[in-house]
Amino acid sequence: MREAPQRTVSAIIPAAGSGKRYGGKKQFVLIDGIPVLKITLNALRNAYPFNEYIIGIADEDRAFIEALDLGSDVIFSPGGPNRAATVINALKRSKCDFVAVHDAVRPFVSAETVKKCVYKAFSDGAAICGLFAVDTVKLVKDAGVVSTVERDAVFLAHTPQVFEREKLLKALNFAVESGQTITDEASAYEFAGYSVSITLSDKKNIKITYSEDI
Repeated sequence: MREAPQRTVSAIIPAAGSGKRYGGKKQFVLIDGIPVLKITLNALRNAYPFNEYIIGIADEDRAFIEALDLGSDVIFSPGGPNRAATVINALKRSKCDFVAVHDAVRPFVSAETVKKCVYKAFSDGAAICGLFAVDTVKLVKDAGVVSTVERDAVFLAHTPQVFEREKLLKALNFAVESGQTITDEASAYEFAGYSVSITLSDKKNIKITYSEDI
C-alpha cells in the first residue's frame, strides 16, 4: 500500500501592521530584551516542523527586521495596506500545500495548540483555534444592550488558523473583490462558502493589543 504524500505547511506571520490601538508597532516591543516578533517565530519553530516561515513586513521596517537575524529559513514578503493584502502577498510566495497564519503578536502560543490546529486542518481541510466565551455576551448598539447572546455558541477565535493554501488564496481574493471587511482569514474562508473546523486554544495564547498587555 502506497503511503499518503507528506503534507507541506508554511507558517505565515503578518507583521506589517501599524499598531494603532497599541500606539506603535507592538510586534517590535521588547519582552526580556527580545522583540515580540522573534518570540512568536521561535514559538512556531518549537511547535511544529514547518517547511518555511514567511513574514509579511512593511518596507520601512525591512532594515530593522533583517538586523534581527531571524534565520535563513525565513522568507520576507511585502506588506499591504491591510491584513488581507499582506497575507495574499505571503500566500503567493508559499510553496506548500497548507498554510498556518499566526498573529505576530501572539508570542505565547503553545506547541499543543499549534499541532492540534494543523492536524485538524489536515483531516478537515481548514481549522482555527480559540476559546468558548465564559463571560455573559451582550449585543449592543448606540451604548445600549440589544440582547443577550447564548455564550455556548460564541467562540473567540485565536491563531494559528490553518488552511489549504490555494483555497485560502481564492477566498481572500474573492472577499477583497467583494468589498468584505476581513478581520481574520477564517472570515474570508467562510464568505467563500468553505467550512472551518475548530480546536481549543488556551488562555496563555493572548494577543498583545494594548500597552497594558505587555
